[in-house]
Amino acid sequence: VKTSPFSRLRGNEVFQTAATKTATASNVCVVGGGFGGLYTAIGLAHELKSSGSNVYLIDPKTRFVFLPLLYELAVGKAPMSEVAPLFDDLLTGSGVKHIRGSVDDIDFERKVCIVSPSVSVSQPFELKFDKVVLAPGNQPRLDTIPGAGDYALPFYRLDDCLRLKSKLSHLKRVTGQRKVKVAIVGAGYSGIELATNIAEFLGESNVELDIIDRGERILASAADFNRLEAERALKKRNISMRFRTSVKEVTADGLSLVDSGKEIFLKADLVMLTAGSEQSALTKKLNLPKSSAGRVLVRDTLQCVGNSDAFCLGDSAAIDNGEVPPTAQVAMQQSGTVVYNVVQSVRGNAGCQRKFRFVSLGEMLSLGSLNATMSSLGGYVQLNGPLAAISRRAVYALRMPTFTQKAKALVTATSTTFGTAWSKVFK
Repeated sequence: VKTSPFSRLRGNEVFQTAATKTATASNVCVVGGGFGGLYTAIGLAHELKSSGSNVYLIDPKTRFVFLPLLYELAVGKAPMSEVAPLFDDLLTGSGVKHIRGSVDDIDFERKVCIVSPSVSVSQPFELKFDKVVLAPGNQPRLDTIPGAGDYALPFYRLDDCLRLKSKLSHLKRVTGQRKVKVAIVGAGYSGIELATNIAEFLGESNVELDIIDRGERILASAADFNRLEAERALKKRNISMRFRTSVKEVTADGLSLVDSGKEIFLKADLVMLTAGSEQSALTKKLNLPKSSAGRVLVRDTLQCVGNSDAFCLGDSAAIDNGEVPPTAQVAMQQSGTVVYNVVQSVRGNAGCQRKFRFVSLGEMLSLGSLNATMSSLGGYVQLNGPLAAISRRAVYALRMPTFTQKAKALVTATSTTFGTAWSKVFK
């Protein structure tokens, strides 16, 4: 079977230029409705449509969350319909059956998922599969810092974003009386994007914002161009950096920090925790070979080691004990490989498995409502400022999982970014 050399970059699309065997009716369970899971489920339903196969997407939530745009949702620069559309809307007409529930365990010998429905009155049940795709993702870890679970706010899920949005609205009202104090733990992508957007929302003159990190610089793995642009944005918004500093404890009033062996206390009205995540409870429980980091070991075909009927992608997968960046870009590229390989496996073409190869398409960061930075194609494309902000929203709109959602996202992205630019011109 010959395939396009660019097909792995095309999300859930599968390209074939040679005839293959007809697929038999199969049950395919996709566990997890993030980028990897959703794109895989939609792709599989499309490719297996004529076979009468069932494609189940198992996720307890009602909404898909486009994680890179959570910053915009938190500060009111993007609507819920763009950032977190309903699964029911996305999957209408796709052929994917959404099961609202959590997979508690998987019996690989009997080929069943044990599912606990999200509706509490329903009893757990078993869902049989012929092929299973694992994409449960990671979860924030708050137990590494005393008090973080009670007093710090993570930024990983939609619920976290909505809690932050409510808190920011409260702090916005407080700024009329005094300066508010915000502390963000972690100087990675999430920490920097949160800091610049929160500072803009509250007003640089109304907030004292500190970023705390144990490292020596921001965005340790970022492109140099993006790091420099981010540093400029932080300086412009008077955001303070505390490097080589660890958090000893989070309290109701702020944080206890250790800086150069000295303990200091930093008062804060809001503490955001962006550093620290771990594998999901399901991943930890699965009886599959795992890497030293707890990820499921997969071959380069993304089939689980020791089980050719199980596939794994995204944050939960380690390819031959190696690691790829835990980003949406990786999960979306992997979904194309998984779709192709599952379809070939269902059709009985075991020898036509495609190997996954990650191709970095670059990175983009939001630094405010009309400020961003973008580095792509090995640094040949570098954008900053308003043009990067508009390009970022447009690129994300085009990466939405369905045509209808792409169109909606393009409309809202255009109206919000150009609307912001227009208002600043005539302010």
